[in-house]
Amino acid sequence: MTQRPETFVATPLGTLCVWATDERTVHAATMTPEQKAQPAYRDHPAAQGCAEHLQVNRVGYTLYLNLVTEEHPDLERWPPLSAEQHGWAVPGADGALRLRRADSDLLPCTDAAIHRVRTLVVPALVEWANAPAGTAFRLRAGRQAIQAELQLLGGQLAALQARRAQLGQREAELARELDQATREGGAAR
Repeated sequence: MTQRPETFVATPLGTLCVWATDERTVHAATMTPEQKAQPAYRDHPAAQGCAEHLQVNRVGYTLYLNLVTEEHPDLERWPPLSAEQHGWAVPGADGALRLRRADSDLLPCTDAAIHRVRTLVVPALVEWANAPAGTAFRLRAGRQAIQAELQLLGGQLAALQARRAQLGQREAELARELDQATREGGAAR
């Protein structure tokens, strides 16, 4: 499993692997057989039950979906693909909704398949994300993201403080040398 919060959510078209990068962003995807065979997932019953493909009109599709809250700053840059649903939207960014045919990644998906995902999968994920378990999941992800950033900033701050101390020492050395040079008759030009 990954370091970020991850779970598996059932939708009308199949169970998806769901993870959050912060409290306002939820990602969902099908899993490949290779992913399911990884040590972290091999003995994980929920991962083994995750859909490898979503069946739409007897055609298998892989899915990657990005959902964001209506307050998410990305919506300013990428207006939603469709109307917001209970505070959530699929941003209009390229790749926010990737539906690929399982038999050929190069063949485009149909409009009907996209419509099916938007009308069945997105509402199921939104319902889960707004439920107490989904809310707690997202809040844990938000907290984890902030803790990671605080740790990064702490390291940067410590490095900056160390550099400031070095510069302070060097400045003091130069001030002493300048004072000595001035006393010995050196003139600043």
